[in-house]
Amino acid sequence: MRIIFLVTIAMLLFSCQEKTNQSTEAQQKHSTSTKKLPKQMKGYEFYSWKQGTEWYFCLITGTNRLKTAEEITPIEEKIEDRWVKITVKGVDKAKKVLQQLESGTSLFGSNLYRDQPVLDKKIQDELIKFTKNLKINLTF
Repeated sequence: MRIIFLVTIAMLLFSCQEKTNQSTEAQQKHSTSTKKLPKQMKGYEFYSWKQGTEWYFCLITGTNRLKTAEEITPIEEKIEDRWVKITVKGVDKAKKVLQQLESGTSLFGSNLYRDQPVLDKKIQDELIKFTKNLKINLTF
């Protein structure tokens, strides 16, 4: 009888611990997706380029130097100290990145490759309207 009681208690404790772990994981996942990016003294640069039929976007900390294609194009997310570099494929993913910016952020959009067509006007207008609703100043 005593063994059954101890096994029941152990099962209850294990069950509570498992629910706590799941809850913590869910909270961490949620907080990561809604975390705001740090404000930048020089704002952010927002590069776009087309590969085949797909548009790619890179949000990177604004600096006084030109960025290289090798630096911009790898699809990745790097947030270290106050340095931010997030490269994504597609307008919808770009919007998710833009949602992480604080309102009042300045964002300067440009074409990565000078010999390629500029970002479609329709997409530019869509992103400008989207960022305006977030109180972010996007200029191309």
